[in-house]
Amino acid sequence: RYPSIDEVRAAISRICPIDVRNFQDEADKINSRTLGVLMLGYAYGKGLIPLKKESLKEGIREILKEKLWETNFRALERGIELAKL
Repeated sequence: RYPSIDEVRAAISRICPIDVRNFQDEADKINSRTLGVLMLGYAYGKGLIPLKKESLKEGIREILKEKLWETNFRALERGIELAKL
């Protein structure tokens, strides 16, 4: 027997207690391709990433082209803000 939708949702909420669709909506306000960085900011804001914010920004600088930095910095900051709500 397959689990019901409610059973699946309950199981997922124990593993990942956030609704990622809300994050995609927030990322779309900045740029739809910033979802990963927005979620990184959220995890950082929740204290789940033991790094300094500047280290995260440096990682963005190392990986992405310069023209994408500011957009991704905004996504990082928005994720941190969402973690505080």
